[in-house]
Amino acid sequence: MNAPNTAVRTLLVFGCYVAVFATPVARSQQVQVESALVESATGKTTAVSQTSGNMDSFFSMQKKIVYSTLEGLGIDMSSLPPEVRTRLAQFQTRNFDAFKAFANGLNARDEGRFAEARAFFKRAVELDPSFAMAREQEAVMPQSDTHNQLQLQAVLRDAVKNATQAGKDSVAVDVAHAAAALAAGINVVLGPPPAAINDASVSPQVNQQYSSNAPGTGDKFGARTVVGVSYQIAVGGANASIASTNDWAANQVVTSGNQLLSFGDRTNFQATLGGATVNAQSVVTLSDGTLVNWGVWNSTPSASATITNANVASSAPALGGQLGYMYAASTTQMPSSGTATFTPNTGLFGAATGTISADFLNRQITLNNLGFTLGSYTFSSLTGSASYAAASGSGFFSGNYSGGSCTGCVTAFVPTASAFTGNFVGKGVGGLIYSTIMQTGTGTVSGVHLFSR
Repeated sequence: MNAPNTAVRTLLVFGCYVAVFATPVARSQQVQVESALVESATGKTTAVSQTSGNMDSFFSMQKKIVYSTLEGLGIDMSSLPPEVRTRLAQFQTRNFDAFKAFANGLNARDEGRFAEARAFFKRAVELDPSFAMAREQEAVMPQSDTHNQLQLQAVLRDAVKNATQAGKDSVAVDVAHAAAALAAGINVVLGPPPAAINDASVSPQVNQQYSSNAPGTGDKFGARTVVGVSYQIAVGGANASIASTNDWAANQVVTSGNQLLSFGDRTNFQATLGGATVNAQSVVTLSDGTLVNWGVWNSTPSASATITNANVASSAPALGGQLGYMYAASTTQMPSSGTATFTPNTGLFGAATGTISADFLNRQITLNNLGFTLGSYTFSSLTGSASYAAASGSGFFSGNYSGGSCTGCVTAFVPTASAFTGNFVGKGVGGLIYSTIMQTGTGTVSGVHLFSR
């Protein structure tokens, strides 16, 4: 869209839900969900959607509003790719309290109250650990608010001005990172940085987007490390297998040689080797020279590793005796064009097959017939897709499988009940650390694995 004089029709989507009346049974409370499309230039309402029902049907009503809104925008559902229709049909959460916390987080984020927003997103994850969107927002939220709204407004004005001068009629601004930089005392500029600090040896994310200070003068833009982890934890008297990936600031990851000693931020999540021993399995070098380390913490009652998650501590034997880990230098800026295919390399999966494709232009991840064994279970023909976060330098992504089968599962395998996450590693995006939690019918199994180009 390079024609600055082209007329652009902008439609705003408004929506709300209201309690119609309350009954003594909370889940029977009647709610009404509404949305409207409004033309910004004229204030004219072009389409209205409305549905009602009891609280148990709230999320089904929400989907009806989504489809109705798309219809009002002139989007034919049948014309959309199958993977898009699948994502639209998926429920991010069915926990109403988690949904409310997430909505409050979005409001706080849009108003620059990032610390408060982070707390809301954290609460949403606590209420529904499978709420991937809430987990993603919690991961990228700054821990500080914007103290100078005039500065932030100036940043946004400059963004619009630059976009107009470039002949563009739209612009995307990473407000969360810009606000965090301002709160940390870093000058924020849009456009090319001064030549004096255009140092190719430093992350382009620092050089091109955020800071006019000398590179590295702010912990928001220091080196980061991706850590993938898989472990077992006691929940309600039973064991559940957990897996996740995330990128952490350099001072949040402690290593010795090729061994991981601890990682986390002490506030929300922290894993510590403690008295457990390390079985360092392997060090792999990617095509871009990045080293990927992985191993296992052997945790016993007398030599225990610990995990603190949302102020709840767990140690051996609740960790199932072992915690598998993998870590590498985080990718600091994802490519903006091109594609890549990643194949299984090494890790905790047995007999891993299939590929993971990345479309960097559209920030799209596609799982292509993944297969692997975890314990006594064999999973095959796993498919799925996800979009990775634009605000994450390492392209964090998460989602649920859309297809696949399991040998050894007690009941019929439901792919959408199993989840995956991933982060890219290496200065040349040479690989990605991938984790998964698989439902078996009697519980979960998990693992973490390296995929490389």
